[in-house]
Amino acid sequence: MVLLSITPLLDGVLRLDIIAPFHTSGPPLLQFHLAIEQWGINSAGNDGSEGESGWYAFPVNFNSACFALFCGLRNTDTNKPTNYDSEVQPRNWTTTKFNVYKQNYGGNPWFGSFIWFAIGR
Repeated sequence: MVLLSITPLLDGVLRLDIIAPFHTSGPPLLQFHLAIEQWGINSAGNDGSEGESGWYAFPVNFNSACFALFCGLRNTDTNKPTNYDSEVQPRNWTTTKFNVYKQNYGGNPWFGSFIWFAIGR
């Protein structure tokens, strides 16, 4: 039998663990710490400027690595509600922080806020 444990650490952070015993009775003998998942919403500058953003801190530092970072533009502000010809792309990340590239596809872009999801250990 293999057990999966999901532990909430902070707002928007989960830790996943697998406990796999080598035998059918007694205490578990092997535990794998799989991943920490984090997600959030950050400001993308509230402007139409293309370029690399500043750094954003993860709510909880990853212990050894951030394996993947996914981002999506979330234009819900009322300043430019119909301007969507743009996106944010993960640019650089470490175990403690990340930044994005604000990409303009022509037209009339607006960078309000963006959502992100990161997986690491």
